[in-house]
Amino acid sequence: MDGPKKPPKPRQSNLQSLPHVLQAVFGNGKSPLSHQFIRWRLWRFWPQVVGETVARHSRPVGYDRGALVIWVENSVQLQEMLYLRRQITEAVNRYLGQKYVHRISLTLDDKSVPRLEETAEGLRDFLSTEPPSADGEP
Repeated sequence: MDGPKKPPKPRQSNLQSLPHVLQAVFGNGKSPLSHQFIRWRLWRFWPQVVGETVARHSRPVGYDRGALVIWVENSVQLQEMLYLRRQITEAVNRYLGQKYVHRISLTLDDKSVPRLEETAEGLRDFLSTEPPSADGEP
C-alpha cells in the first residue's frame, strides 16, 4: 500500500550575508540611518552615478528634504551643471532605485567636501554611534 518513504527535501536557508542585509536596511530610505548611508554611497560611487566627466568637477556634499547639494569646482562648471540638473537627478534616482532626489542645489563652498581617506574612518564612526531616538535626539 504505502511505498518506500521519500527522503526529506533539503531545507533552503533564508540567511543572507551581512552586507546584503545592511544595504537592504540602510538603502530603503526608511531607517534613521538610511539617509546617511545613501549620501555616503552617492559620494563614494559618484563617477559611476553621473559619469567621469561630471564627477571630475563635482561631489555630492549634502542632502536636505529631497534636495541634493552638489559642490562644483568653479563658476564655469557651476554654469554647465545648471543645465544638467534634470539629468543628474534622474541618474541619481535611477542609481538608487527610488525617487530620492527631487531637486539639485549647487555650491562652490568646498568646506564640506569629504576626502577619500576620511570615508573609512567616518563610516566606521557613524555606524558605531547610537541611532537617534524617535524625536531626533541622540
